[in-house]
Amino acid sequence: MGAASIMGGLLPPRRGDVEGNNRWQWFVFLKLWMLLAFAFWALDFVPGFHGLARADELRQLSDEIRLSRIETLEPRIFDLRVKQCLADSPGTRQAYAGQLTKSMRAFYELTGARYELLDCAEIM
Repeated sequence: MGAASIMGGLLPPRRGDVEGNNRWQWFVFLKLWMLLAFAFWALDFVPGFHGLARADELRQLSDEIRLSRIETLEPRIFDLRVKQCLADSPGTRQAYAGQLTKSMRAFYELTGARYELLDCAEIM
């Protein structure tokens, strides 16, 4: 089984074959248009035709995932802050500070708002 049979006509013909080259160019052109048309249909960009995934469904799913991540991050940040405040050694507090920074950065990227940490005096 050669490379030409595996590629199914995507490889260009030999040099000097003008007619074969023209057929190959049209073949590739039509395949690309078919791929583009399928992508537009699949992503629901063609009016009147529902593709594989509707754009509003994708947006809704994306929003649900984002909210779920926020709901997971908020208690994690709070728990890390409590552990940081209750930590005995400076090294442990520093380790929690690194984890807090990472989690707070993720929270900011999701919400665009800064998470306000409680003071350790408020926690104790």
